[in-house]
Amino acid sequence: MASASSFVRPTTRPEEIQQLLTGVERYNPQKIGLLEDYVSHQCANPDPTTNHDLMANLALLKMYQFNPTMLDLDVIRRILAKALVSSSQGDFNLCLYLLSDDICSDS
Repeated sequence: MASASSFVRPTTRPEEIQQLLTGVERYNPQKIGLLEDYVSHQCANPDPTTNHDLMANLALLKMYQFNPTMLDLDVIRRILAKALVSSSQGDFNLCLYLLSDDICSDS
């Protein structure tokens, strides 16, 4: 299970992402690109303990559920990799729960 610290705002989260996650735009499909860029930013940071934003990544996976034509498998792989190396045990499972069987079985 994910620890409570997984749901605390990371110090590296930009204000624009914070407003997106806490506002009415959270599931606006036009914001998918912004969250995908943020995943790339997280992956560019070599320290997984300081730049893993579970809430932002879960929001993006949820948007992919609502908008399956917009999903990007490379971004999903990056999110799963970040969750796998996270210090919180349940992060990876939380991400997997938001993926369809088709995505999980993709090779």
